[in-house]
Amino acid sequence: MTNTDHNTDEAVGRTRTLLEYLSSPEPNVGDEKLGMVRLGVEPAVLSLFTSTVLEEEVHYLRATETWAGGYVRCCGEGCPACRAEIDRKKNLLLPVLDRIDGRVKVLRVAVQRGPGKLLTELGKVLSVEEPSRLIVRVVRGRDYNYTVTIQSEVDLDPECTAAVKSFVAAQDAGAVDIRDVARTVSQDELATHEEIAARLRFMGA
Repeated sequence: MTNTDHNTDEAVGRTRTLLEYLSSPEPNVGDEKLGMVRLGVEPAVLSLFTSTVLEEEVHYLRATETWAGGYVRCCGEGCPACRAEIDRKKNLLLPVLDRIDGRVKVLRVAVQRGPGKLLTELGKVLSVEEPSRLIVRVVRGRDYNYTVTIQSEVDLDPECTAAVKSFVAAQDAGAVDIRDVARTVSQDELATHEEIAARLRFMGA
């Protein structure tokens, strides 16, 4: 390899010094899967930098000996989970900034509305001027009602700003799809889930 070749951008990346690498924002999209915000009695501390959501239609599958429990995308027409009458849920996926670790993650929001419902409570924050400056505390109660409160107002620090810009650029370029937080499987593979297979067998479907 010539010196000229060594200094050009290649798939392995441009040659940089260690100090240059340390001074650049740490990537949080592209090379690793986007994380989910896990809501519970311990508060999530977030900033809402966008109100744009994507819809997902998913089935929640129980864990079995061969399957990890969790959401999988509905396969659409002919979906084995639909034929087995496994509940299909419609959720909204909202990118948010986790202020604890400074990473962009995905918040899954059910479409239900009303007092204590996450969609309604988040809407109150997003209706405020410049919601991205707000630090928001989100807690899910044991009754599955949500409390969303504005904790403080402060500009994003440079690392958080870089994380948001990196995510937005990757999303605009089509390098990241937040719907990937739900597992995607083929119809044939989905039909092997033990509960689905048993339901279809007994239903004669």
